[in-house]
Amino acid sequence: MTVFYPDYSSFQGQANPAGAPAIVAKATEGNYYRDADYQWYKDAADKLHVPFSGYHFLKAEISPAVQAKYYFDFAGTVPCMLDVETEGTSKPTVDEVVSFMVALHGLGGRVWGVYFPRWYWGQVGGDLGRLTALGAVVISSNYTTYSDAGPGWASYGGATPAVWQYTSTPIDMNAFKGTAAELANLINGDNMNPVDVWAWRNVNLDPIDMRQRLVNAEQAAEQASNSIGVVNGKVDQILSLLKNLSVGPGASAQATAAETLAELKAKL
Repeated sequence: MTVFYPDYSSFQGQANPAGAPAIVAKATEGNYYRDADYQWYKDAADKLHVPFSGYHFLKAEISPAVQAKYYFDFAGTVPCMLDVETEGTSKPTVDEVVSFMVALHGLGGRVWGVYFPRWYWGQVGGDLGRLTALGAVVISSNYTTYSDAGPGWASYGGATPAVWQYTSTPIDMNAFKGTAAELANLINGDNMNPVDVWAWRNVNLDPIDMRQRLVNAEQAAEQASNSIGVVNGKVDQILSLLKNLSVGPGASAQATAAETLAELKAKL
């Protein structure tokens, strides 16, 4: 299943979002611009009972941490999508995107998606897998006729887009391969797995290394669980033997109990 949702800015004015499964609206840009129609779209999403996200247009000439605070001071904990593309001489890099994400997370906010289209990635490069390792999805753009097998779904930069902006006429429209409920989970943050959570505490670790560490931890946990099962079995044996001793103690039962206790000590 594929669902389609719009994103807006005051450039479109106050368009009618009725029927949309989610609404994304521009909130801020750099550290100098707050969109006049942001609140109108936020209120519209509340009335329609659909997920809402603001978006921030990232600028290269301004500290990412300053921009994260600027967004947070305006939008608070409203989920954030980052718009990363060239404008004039501004060409934000993957490093700057990561810095913004970490700074916003430190304030209590969250970036769920990063619009980092293939055409722009071709200009600045960078490992987009670093963004997905922090729990965000990559949003591509390719303005053509939509298809579930269309070019907007092709991987690039070490990541596969989860959202494709396939047109900007008359408004930006985005496709998400999933249900409306899954889109809501993506925007609202219910999609984070243990690797994503861990990544926030280890942002300098390589994503592959993080996943290998998780695999190692899962294997260790499985071994510990198996050992606990063995120990529980020995405890059951001891309880049974003690029950026999309480009825009629004997040297043989006592010796067996001692052996069982010794095995239990070795396991612990």
